[in-house]
Amino acid sequence: MRVLVVGAGAVGGYFGGRLAEKELDVTFLEREGRKISPNMILYLANYAGKDLKEL
Repeated sequence: MRVLVVGAGAVGGYFGGRLAEKELDVTFLEREGRKISPNMILYLANYAGKDLKEL
């Protein structure tokens, strides 16, 4: 299943990470000009069980 999470803040990042952990295809949509923090990227990679090189 493909899932689009609108916003990658605390709530969107958490639920998106949980869905990615269940091996769903998760895409995050963020406003132009906003960046996802490196900590969030590590958090999501950890939930998905993936190496950062795969992202």
